[in-house]
Amino acid sequence: MGFLRTMRWINLDVVLAKDIPISETKRLQFRAEAFNVFNHMILAAPGTSIAPSSSNGAISYGSAGVISNIANTPRSLQLALKFMF
Repeated sequence: MGFLRTMRWINLDVVLAKDIPISETKRLQFRAEAFNVFNHMILAAPGTSIAPSSSNGAISYGSAGVISNIANTPRSLQLALKFMF
């Protein structure tokens, strides 16, 4: 178990909000939200196919050990404006 290690990551989501009073019962809220702020990438499981194939004379030896996807979502930002009454 020497080379097998537990992968650890921190998924940080941040929200900044500002309430702007308009009257006694009405207000406007501005929000900026960021998900996966540090943009840590978690790799998906590698391919397991070892079956060789041939296409136009080129030989392909499968996708064993090739990582072609990520398991989480990349950094995402969104802005919102909300009117509360």
